[in-house]
Amino acid sequence: FYNDKKYIDQAIANLKQGIILSPERLQLYYVLGESYIISDQPDLAIETLEQALNLNPIFADTYYYLGRAYLSAGQLNQAYDYIITQAISDRKYIPPNSTILLAMAQEYGDKNDYEKVISIYKIILELEPKVARNYAILAAAYLQANQTDLAIQAATKAAELDPSYRAETDLFIQMIKSGRVEELKEATK
Repeated sequence: FYNDKKYIDQAIANLKQGIILSPERLQLYYVLGESYIISDQPDLAIETLEQALNLNPIFADTYYYLGRAYLSAGQLNQAYDYIITQAISDRKYIPPNSTILLAMAQEYGDKNDYEKVISIYKIILELEPKVARNYAILAAAYLQANQTDLAIQAATKAAELDPSYRAETDLFIQMIKSGRVEELKEATK
């Protein structure tokens, strides 16, 4: 249903009509933008959400939705700017879940930009402070960024939250302390 072209096309037509009737209703732009993303038209999503931003540049949600559109268009740095910098950091937006942040962190990890991965995971941990896996991933990112003390702290927290991480954490810390950082970096990429 969600990806059925007939339904998406009808939804888009209805939302465009809704914007004509109520051009200042931001929610219509958000849903239209999301509909364009679903229909694999990220450029139209960006255009639509930029219109929403022009209507109300104060509202943090708009920056988040626009960042999501940029992410779907493969424009990672613009997505980071709108989601992390403008929505979350500047306007204190709280995402409804971590799904988009996790996707963005994965993209930056694939590009070996561990400083960005770290900044995103810090936000994820504010949303989900009890998820051990997030601390384990943060530990690996800190390691890749040559921040071994912080890597040890994050790994230790993962093991505290979930004892099943204990053996892996102990080995991780042992390898760092014994100077096998480069070997460990290769294993955690």
